[in-house]
Amino acid sequence: MKQRYYGLIFALLLVLVGNVRADTLEEGVAAARRADFATALKIFTPLAEQGSAIAQYNLGLMYDTGRGVKEDFTIAFNLYQQAAAQGDSAAQNNLALMYVEGRGVAKNLVEAIRLFKLSANQGYVNAQDNLSEMYRRGQGVVRNDAEAFKWASLAANQGLPTAMTRIAGMYFEGKGVTKNYAMALKWMRLAASRGEPVAQSNLAEFYVEGDAVGKDLPRAYMWFKISAGLGNGWAAGRAQVLSKRLKQEQIIWADNTAKECLAQKFVGCD
Repeated sequence: MKQRYYGLIFALLLVLVGNVRADTLEEGVAAARRADFATALKIFTPLAEQGSAIAQYNLGLMYDTGRGVKEDFTIAFNLYQQAAAQGDSAAQNNLALMYVEGRGVAKNLVEAIRLFKLSANQGYVNAQDNLSEMYRRGQGVVRNDAEAFKWASLAANQGLPTAMTRIAGMYFEGKGVTKNYAMALKWMRLAASRGEPVAQSNLAEFYVEGDAVGKDLPRAYMWFKISAGLGNGWAAGRAQVLSKRLKQEQIIWADNTAKECLAQKFVGCD
């Protein structure tokens, strides 16, 4: 079950930093979120120079992703580093990602783990998810499924779909936790209902195999189609293969239900 590292999002914590006004910061974040990066740049640059961790983080994100400015990982790294040193959990997480990937700095998984832990212990959901993945893969730490499950559970209980998908898989396989198909199904359904394509294709596989839930090939095909509609190429291939085992009326039902489900944003799909 493939996972991704998460951490890039324009963020705002409504606090005062020296003479930096929270409403000014809010204007900058609002501008960035509506893709008015020219305005965001004008707001964040002087505030970052004044020492606002929030502005440093958001300006770093602009340089990290090349939005409104020329992509520059070195500048992004320096800005994240300044914000992280002030305890900004989002900056700590994104700085850790740069150490994992070697963007703007030499790869250093040990430092990445340190930063992920700082952020995760503050309750930052993306860092909890990323730390879980590091433990699952054994990157920068000794592989530890129990730790992977612990951190994924914290993130899942904050509503992060990728973390829900991970603990569902761990319940299914009995890694880091006692095997429990009922819990695997619960969390996979929840992640699928939040629009997570990997969870949707995994739920489809549950219906194909009939382990965690009763075998239901038309419903499996439906979930593969939903996942494929969100860009999951692997799910599209599985749907094509599975279609050969279905009757035409079953395919029509699944196609129509998948379209309705996508239109309803996955409410009541399973």
